[in-house]
Amino acid sequence: MDRLSRLFGCLLLVILPLAAALKFDLHPVAAHDAAKYERCVRNFVAKDQLVVVTAILDGYRGDGQRVDMHVSEPDGIVSVLHDAL
Repeated sequence: MDRLSRLFGCLLLVILPLAAALKFDLHPVAAHDAAKYERCVRNFVAKDQLVVVTAILDGYRGDGQRVDMHVSEPDGIVSVLHDAL
């Protein structure tokens, strides 16, 4: 049993650095207060690294809520993602 747990631990240490994730909740705020509640996440990404941004929203179309995301690169390229529910 000890050998099996060591093997599992070593396997976990090998696989763990291959993926990383960040998760946080966004709470609704009024449009005029949105700048106060912005979140800035800075993560280093190696050259030619695939970055996947997923937003899981529980609102519905027409509820008046909006989520804006800005993904930028060091050379100044910016992708702006808007999702108005």
